[in-house]
Amino acid sequence: MRSEKSKLTFIILVDIPGNRGIFLNETILVSFWSCKVRLLTQNTDYAIRALCYMAEKNGEIISAAELSDELQISWSLIRKILQELNKKRIVSSYKGKGGGFMMEADPQAIFILELMKMFQGPFMFNRCVVNSESCSNIRKCMLRKKISDIEEYVTSELKSVTIGSLVSGGTPEKAAEGF
Repeated sequence: MRSEKSKLTFIILVDIPGNRGIFLNETILVSFWSCKVRLLTQNTDYAIRALCYMAEKNGEIISAAELSDELQISWSLIRKILQELNKKRIVSSYKGKGGGFMMEADPQAIFILELMKMFQGPFMFNRCVVNSESCSNIRKCMLRKKISDIEEYVTSELKSVTIGSLVSGGTPEKAAEGF
């Protein structure tokens, strides 16, 4: 069983032509030919960055233009992301002069896994990475079990990561101390 103080590590896989697999810390992480594995989509990444910025501003109304400038994200894209967050009542929007967006939800209650579901659908590593069609070898595939184990591990680690914990340095204990 893992220690309660286990450290969350994000692993980025880089596709190397001709590489069939990467072994790292007793875990096999596979990169097939030109297939790339991504944990976060661009919209999820931008939503997390915007929410962290807003959490650090602690209740201020922030314009889409400010977020766009500070985070180097196009205005139209950040506005679209903020509108989605507003629909889910994570942020509130304010119209008119001095308007913008303000964090509505408690940063400690905004889980990264939920943001991932919101912007990219269910979190899944265990789809067949070689062929998008149904695989006839699915019941015998040795790699599928390992990838499912990795998916379960990553999901269990992400369940505790919140915007609050990211802003406070990555730990729930620091997040509980406030900003």
